Amino acid sequence: LAALLHQRDVQTESLQRELLERELAEQALRISQAKFAAIFQSSPVALLVATRREGYRIIDINDAWLRQLGRKREDVIGRNGEEVGFWRDLRDRVTALRTLEREGEIRNYEAWLNVGDGKTHILCLLSGTMVELGSESVLILAYEDVTESRRRETKVRELNATLEQRVAQRTEALKQANHELITAMDTLRSTQVQMQLSERMAALGSMVAGVAHEPNTRIGTCVTVASTLHDLNRDFGRLMERGLTRSALTAYVSNTGQATEMLLRNLSNAAELISGFKQVAVDQTSAQRRAFHLHELVADTMLTMGPVIKRTPHSVEQHIPQGIAMDSYPGPLGQVLGNLINNALLHAFEHKPHGRVTLSARLIDADWVELVAQDDGCGIAQAHLGRLFDPFFTTKLGRGGNGLGLSIVYNLVTEVLGGSLQGESELEQGSRFILLLPMVAPDSAQA
Repeated sequence: LAALLHQRDVQTESLQRELLERELAEQALRISQAKFAAIFQSSPVALLVATRREGYRIIDINDAWLRQLGRKREDVIGRNGEEVGFWRDLRDRVTALRTLEREGEIRNYEAWLNVGDGKTHILCLLSGTMVELGSESVLILAYEDVTESRRRETKVRELNATLEQRVAQRTEALKQANHELITAMDTLRSTQVQMQLSERMAALGSMVAGVAHEPNTRIGTCVTVASTLHDLNRDFGRLMERGLTRSALTAYVSNTGQATEMLLRNLSNAAELISGFKQVAVDQTSAQRRAFHLHELVADTMLTMGPVIKRTPHSVEQHIPQGIAMDSYPGPLGQVLGNLINNALLHAFEHKPHGRVTLSARLIDADWVELVAQDDGCGIAQAHLGRLFDPFFTTKLGRGGNGLGLSIVYNLVTEVLGGSLQGESELEQGSRFILLLPMVAPDSAQA
């Protein structure tokens, strides 16, 4: 009896221990299930759990799945995917389940699913696997919405497909635009050259007309004096035939002396005009380099432009010190001075009855000379200073200005003479054009 009692106590203790272990295991299982449920529900990935029985009937879904598919839990639990109707094409469901049955899992299976509103469709990647829970097979399936990424990929593929064609089209359009631009630039350059040539020819024609007037006046006076001398000689011859008196001889000598003096003076003036004009004309057409003195060049230019200046109420003064010897291009430099004087006469004194243009020079050092053309005219607006040397820019379009005078001056100074040109002005205070010229023009200037 004691042995039986002891055996019963041992069995009872063993049973109690087994019950305690089972209770602890069940408690651990409940904790584990609670943790799994918490993880399952809080997962950002849409998850679905279905039992294999009765056509993969849904037993649980998480909140992410409900948000993504736009469904309610009570409309989904206990039903399969075909009954819920979230497959847009049931053939996708059949194919996915066959793959699952054959391989035990599916990975990144792509299918279109219906959202709960019945109007929207999303493209999802489905990945899942079968898990054995005791005697029951359970499917855990994850859904990834790739609608936007696929749309972007499709757009990128379409863009890539047409990129080469669009690049070719735009390249061809760019070539055509460049060709048209080059053609327009060539036309503009040709027009600019023609306009500059016209400007130079017009200036030369005006100068020729003015210079021709002055010699004509002197030569006309010489013709008159020569005619008078002819008459004096004829009368003197007649007096000699009748008998020459001392008073008649004295009068003849006095008159012929005055006449020859007048002839010499007018012929000398004419010769000086023609010589100066010849030098300027040869320099401007040939643009030959030579040594010269700056004050002589300015004097020759002033002499040539004298007729033009005399037709205006304005004056031009020069203050060029002697001894400034240059080795440069006197023709282009004379044209620069002529254009600056003409520009001042045309633009600077519009509202002034009398104006003055002053040419001055000073040595900067042994290699450079500063030549300044200054007027006391109405000045230039600040808005126009930045465009003074632009081709075709003028404030007197249609009133004697074509916008090329200062552009020609700038090109001659910078490209031929190898110097620099700067314009300064203040309204009602006049304008200054400052030329900084090398005493010896660079060899590259001639090219």
